[in-house]
Amino acid sequence: MKGTAPIWLFLAAVLVAQFTIPQLQSDAGLRASIALISVFVASWLVRDAGRIGLRLYATSLAWRPAVLFLVAVAMWLVVLPWYLTVREGIEAGHVPLRQKPRTPAEAA
Repeated sequence: MKGTAPIWLFLAAVLVAQFTIPQLQSDAGLRASIALISVFVASWLVRDAGRIGLRLYATSLAWRPAVLFLVAVAMWLVVLPWYLTVREGIEAGHVPLRQKPRTPAEAA
């Protein structure tokens, strides 16, 4: 989990700031904190997915970077644990590589 340290440090810092800075305890501050967290999580996730070559593996998260970013921003509480589970499986060697689609010439 060495590669996931930045995400956990950032989340911890935002949560500490949320509870210690009075201006962030308002509704607007909470919404801003959640937006900041979701954008940071999505950015880290897309960068890490490119680093490990996520699109090369047979997983339902093997989306293009822009799609992965948008889905992660919209649903980061679901996508982050899902991604970390897939990432752990890739690092352990349990997720197979995706098969190349057959071309029409190969099908004939």
